[in-house]
Amino acid sequence: CLCLGRAAARKLRSPLLGAGLLLTLAFHPWPLHFFRAFYTEPMFLCFALFSLALLLTLLTRRRLRAGDPALWLAGILLGIWSWIRLEPFLLPALYLVFVAILAWRARWLRKPPAAAWRQLGLALIPLLLLFGVQLSVKAANHARWGVFGLTAMNAPGFNALIQALYRIDPGDSLQYAPVTIRSLQMACAASPTLARAQRILLDPNAYVIRTIDGRVSRQGEPGPLMTWHVLQAVSSTEGFQAPEKTDHFMRRAARELNAAMKKGALPHRMVFPP
Repeated sequence: CLCLGRAAARKLRSPLLGAGLLLTLAFHPWPLHFFRAFYTEPMFLCFALFSLALLLTLLTRRRLRAGDPALWLAGILLGIWSWIRLEPFLLPALYLVFVAILAWRARWLRKPPAAAWRQLGLALIPLLLLFGVQLSVKAANHARWGVFGLTAMNAPGFNALIQALYRIDPGDSLQYAPVTIRSLQMACAASPTLARAQRILLDPNAYVIRTIDGRVSRQGEPGPLMTWHVLQAVSSTEGFQAPEKTDHFMRRAARELNAAMKKGALPHRMVFPP
């Protein structure tokens, strides 16, 4: 927080705004709440704030240098941040905004084209490191578990199954719950593969359903925690220590659901899954 506040103060040329940002980030209830919550959130906040501080620091540089530690550290931290938060595409897009700001700075426009292109190339180093970290994690997961993904919730099979479940039209709507228990019932009826996990998927005493905190208006629904509910149900069926087998299970279930929707045997809708 101190690094980010100092960088903001230098860039904005306002110590008061820098101090305000420092106090807000360091003592606001939202960051403090997440530091006490799920174990990955403190790491997420540290990596996020420190990487943003480094990007702001780079914006204050008159000229980027290949040996600048901030340039390399920002890319590594952004890569770790995207790994923890499962945001493989959002962060590169945000970083491109940062590169665009660098590219349009007035003093860059007065540089010779060769120098400007060199500065732009240096600005892309963190982006390349970000993709490098992601690719390394995916390769390590594929070598160890047989699944080319950042995490279990970023695996190809899981994404395919979730997108198929989103497309099912259960005939009713529930706020914060695009996939309802009714959707899961219809999915299990249409997919023999997914039906193997229905004992846990449709269990009203499942962990996620029991611990949902009232964010849905109907009891017995997984609500916004549906993705965790599906992952836990399928992993319990196939075994938590068999990610490759679980990924194949979910791919097969997704193919069956998509085939049923294509034939008209399963009501479906046009959606844009997150």
